[in-house]
Amino acid sequence: MVTVSDETRIVLHFTIKEQANNESDEEPKFRCENQESLDHQYMIEELRMYAVNTFPKIFAKVGLIVSSGFRNFLFNIKCGGDPKSTHKDSRATDFNNIPENLYMDFAIEWLRICIAYNKIGGCEFGVDYIHFDSFSDKFGYSEFRLIDRRGSEPKKLDLKDMVPTVTRKEKTMDLKLRFKNKKWLITFLSAIVAFVYQMLGMFGIVPAISPDSIMQFLGILLNVLMALGILIDPTTKGISDEK
Repeated sequence: MVTVSDETRIVLHFTIKEQANNESDEEPKFRCENQESLDHQYMIEELRMYAVNTFPKIFAKVGLIVSSGFRNFLFNIKCGGDPKSTHKDSRATDFNNIPENLYMDFAIEWLRICIAYNKIGGCEFGVDYIHFDSFSDKFGYSEFRLIDRRGSEPKKLDLKDMVPTVTRKEKTMDLKLRFKNKKWLITFLSAIVAFVYQMLGMFGIVPAISPDSIMQFLGILLNVLMALGILIDPTTKGISDEK
């Protein structure tokens, strides 16, 4: 028998407690009863991954903080939500820790995720939150919906205006620099040695020298090369794979 509690994870990084309307006195406080609502949970999990990987200084420790997830009928009224709110379908989530200067970046990523999941979704920009839903076709939309609610009146934004507000530096791998990195070389050579010994084992060949002995020899050789200045210490400030 599976025990479900507030701390039960719906997906890897989001629990029932985070997505439930905990302030409501009415039941249900959370509902995820079909594939469409479950897809939404996987979609916001992907959005969280984007946040952490793209802006680690902001989101690596805290992730995305949910300010509103599922709403039951009465709680949606108390919130002043639209009678047709997609929060009632468990297909909308609001986050309150995304900086306003990144709203458009997140909207673009949500558009990509919606396309990947074959959903007609949308975003709404609020003063202290950004809303993500995967069910904008409920309101009659046939394409991605983008609304700015930070002014006195809601403003529908043109999808042509969806350009990143933050320019990010593209990272590329510098192979020459990698082959001078002792830590990377050890990992690379270990994989090569393991592969060779696995291939030999498939043909019943047992080398006289063990893989551990080879790795010990390679470790000594790399230490000598580092002492000569041919290899670098990967912890040295300023060393990276960026060009």
